[in-house]
Amino acid sequence: MASKHYTSFSLVFLAAATILLAGHAHGTKDLCQGFEHESVCRTLVQGLSDPHEALKPAIHQLIIEGRRALMLANNQKKNTFLDGCKENFSFAIEDLQACLRVLKNGHLNVLQKGDLLNSLSAVVSFYESCNDTYLEAATMNPSIKNPFGKIQTVLNPMISTVLALATQLP
Repeated sequence: MASKHYTSFSLVFLAAATILLAGHAHGTKDLCQGFEHESVCRTLVQGLSDPHEALKPAIHQLIIEGRRALMLANNQKKNTFLDGCKENFSFAIEDLQACLRVLKNGHLNVLQKGDLLNSLSAVVSFYESCNDTYLEAATMNPSIKNPFGKIQTVLNPMISTVLALATQLP
């Protein structure tokens, strides 16, 4: 009777160990481990472990947030800084859409990876440029407030996470 319990325990242990080891053998890894914004990364990659596949939903989400920023810009009272922000948000969305087109082609060669990283870096610049414009204006006139401050607290960690994911591409 005791040997039956040991046998069934051994089989359960063996099955559990096999499942765990099989996951590691297939190269499952935590793409977000060590990222500055780990929780943002986990939300964006949706449990995917391949950086190429994980970038697609991450970039889609970034496009959605970029469109929200553009809608916010379109609903603002016109001022001298707004047109530049609208243009930057539009350029950012275009670059992100171009990134998705590059990713659809499958695994990237060195040149395509470089183009992807350049486009993502440009998106960072587009978002920061709008923020910087309002920060500079506020130093001259404290009554000027950045209407995009809240959405940029969402966009900035997202784009830095997407850029970090892209650096993991083979």
